[in-house]
Amino acid sequence: ILSLRAAIDAVRLDERLQGYVVDLVRATRKPSLVGLDIDAYVRYGASPRGYIALALAAKARAFLAGRDYVLPEDVK
Repeated sequence: ILSLRAAIDAVRLDERLQGYVVDLVRATRKPSLVGLDIDAYVRYGASPRGYIALALAAKARAFLAGRDYVLPEDVK
């Protein structure tokens, strides 16, 4: 398990994709900031740990696909 965690940590997440993940998480907290008119339907958004979880999941998906870098599709 430790070696898999180290391998996933080594997967690269480009700066632009990091920004994309931040924007996605931020949009769950304040949808109107990104042009979504759904504030009335969103009670709680993702916490700052949501960024960490989403970034890690994208890295794990890239790793399982045999890549050492994350693609936008991994985040989606």
